[in-house]
Amino acid sequence: MELAPGQLQGGEVYVEPALMQTVPQVEPDLLQMLARTAAGTPAAGVSAAAEAALSRVIAGALRHIEENCTDPVAVRRARESLEESLSVELVPTPSGGYLSSAGAGENADPADRLRRLEEGAHLFVRVAQEFGEDAHALAISATRLPGSQVQLSIFNSHGWGHLSDGLGLSAGLTTRHPAIGKVMQLEDACRAMEFLNNRVVNFSDRTEQEDGAWRSPGAGLPLFVWLQTFGPDGVDLEPTGPQMTPQRFADCGIEVQFAWLASVLPEADYKLAKAHVLNTLMHAPGSDEVDEVALQRLRERVTSSLSGHAMATATAT
Repeated sequence: MELAPGQLQGGEVYVEPALMQTVPQVEPDLLQMLARTAAGTPAAGVSAAAEAALSRVIAGALRHIEENCTDPVAVRRARESLEESLSVELVPTPSGGYLSSAGAGENADPADRLRRLEEGAHLFVRVAQEFGEDAHALAISATRLPGSQVQLSIFNSHGWGHLSDGLGLSAGLTTRHPAIGKVMQLEDACRAMEFLNNRVVNFSDRTEQEDGAWRSPGAGLPLFVWLQTFGPDGVDLEPTGPQMTPQRFADCGIEVQFAWLASVLPEADYKLAKAHVLNTLMHAPGSDEVDEVALQRLRERVTSSLSGHAMATATAT
C-alpha cells in the first residue's frame, strides 16, 4: 500500500492498493460492474468487455504475486495465457446449430496459437454462448503436454453433472466439477480449435430433454458436443480440475475464469491470486459508487480467500 496525495493542494489523501499499479488501464465502469457482480448484487451478469477486463486484472494479480508464490512457473504460465487470451462466440443459426466465431484481431487464430505453445503453456479462450436474450460464459483451455499431446478442457461454472441423463456422461461427473476434457494429439487439438473459427456445431436427432439443454446456454451442451467430436474415438470427457461450488448468482463471466485459474495453479497460489483480484475490485477507482452491501460481500470473499491461502500453504509445508 502507499499513501498518495490529492491532486489539488490541500486536497484529501487516500490509500491506494499497490496492486492497482500493475493492472493495465481498465475503464472504471467495467471495474464497478465486475465488483457488483462478484458481490452477487446485480440481477444481470457482466459484459464481454468486462470479462476481457477481468482477464487483465487477474493477469496483473498474478504478476504481483509471481515472485512470492509456491510455484512461480505455473503462475507465469497462467499470466501469459491471460495476457494473450482469445474469445469465441456461439450464436444460434436458423438450421438449429450454433455458429462459432473467434474474436477478431492480431494472432486470433486459435489453432495457430496452439501450435506455437511451449510445453506446459496454456491457451485460454473465453466463450460466450447465446440463445435469444439469454447468454452464458464458458471457457476452453488447451495445455501442451509432453510428446505432442494436448489436454483440451471446457469449463462451465454451473457444472456438468446435470447433463448426465441426457448425454450418458460417466458416473464420476458431478455438478461440483466445472472442468471436463480429454487428452489428444496436437493435430487433433488443432483441428478442434480450427473448427471454432466460423464453423457450425450441431447435434442432430436430439431427444426432448437434450433439446432443452441445447437451447439453454447455462448447460453448455454445444461446447460439450464440439469437444466430444474431436480426439480419440470412444473416449469420454472426464473431470480435469478440482471440485468447486457451482456459481450462485449471475456471475458466470467471473466464476468461469476463477475455475480455470484453480485448475492450472496450486491451491495456495490460486487463493492468493483470487484475494488480490477481489481486493482490486473493492478498491478500484469509483468503488465508492458501489453500495456498502456489495463492498461488505467483497470483504468477506477476500477474507475467505486469504484464509484458504493460509490453510493451503500450511498443508503444503
